[in-house]
Amino acid sequence: MAEPFSVVIPARNEEKMLRVTLPSVYRLDPDEVILILDRPADRSEDVAREICERHDSETRIETVWKEVDWSFRVAYLRFYGFGLARNNVILSTDADFQLDCEIGKYLDEVRSERFGLISFGILDYPLTYRSVVSLVLSKIFRYKTFAGPMLFSKRALTETVCKEEAKKWMYNDDIHIRRLISSKFPTKHVTTKTWHIRPSENPIRDYRDGRLYYIDLKERSKMMMFLRSLVLLKPRLFAGFIHAFNEFNSLSRA
Repeated sequence: MAEPFSVVIPARNEEKMLRVTLPSVYRLDPDEVILILDRPADRSEDVAREICERHDSETRIETVWKEVDWSFRVAYLRFYGFGLARNNVILSTDADFQLDCEIGKYLDEVRSERFGLISFGILDYPLTYRSVVSLVLSKIFRYKTFAGPMLFSKRALTETVCKEEAKKWMYNDDIHIRRLISSKFPTKHVTTKTWHIRPSENPIRDYRDGRLYYIDLKERSKMMMFLRSLVLLKPRLFAGFIHAFNEFNSLSRA
């Protein structure tokens, strides 16, 4: 019998989204599903219970109301769910990801500890010009991308990620988790047909992502980042990258 796995999903007021995405979680046949609801003001819990009653997987729904001393609340919710998981293998996902059933094929690679973490690429729905171009460029140039859903072992997480450090993360907890686990364990990123049901364009996020390309993804080619921002029509992406580049170079010369 295959080793069971847990799924952890943080969510806030996702009543409509859960109707679309939660069934895709159960199609992977997890041993347990842990849904962490953050101060819900809608029918998220009722919707989740209606869906889980149609499946055999055990579902645990936890509601968080308290204030926490974490810079990024979603990171707290995710780690809270990780702590509740009873299995060594965990799939971390979001309420707006409709998961590709092909993800299940990679479970044994984490169970056997061949990989400490496997992250899965996502596609925006509806598809946008930028998401299509980004996908094509990633195939041609093999550049690093941000994580979507992540499959990992509790052992890899506990041996590389410190909760006290995680409390300081400002955003993009998935990137930090992947970066830290990859420092000690083999990891890989897989392209899947997992759909991001709520894509959005945001210049502030573009700027932040540009900084993260330099700081966390270790991208060093200014020309590559310029071309990427040009093709994707995201000038703030390049601005964030250049600012991070200048900041770190100034510190190294000091």
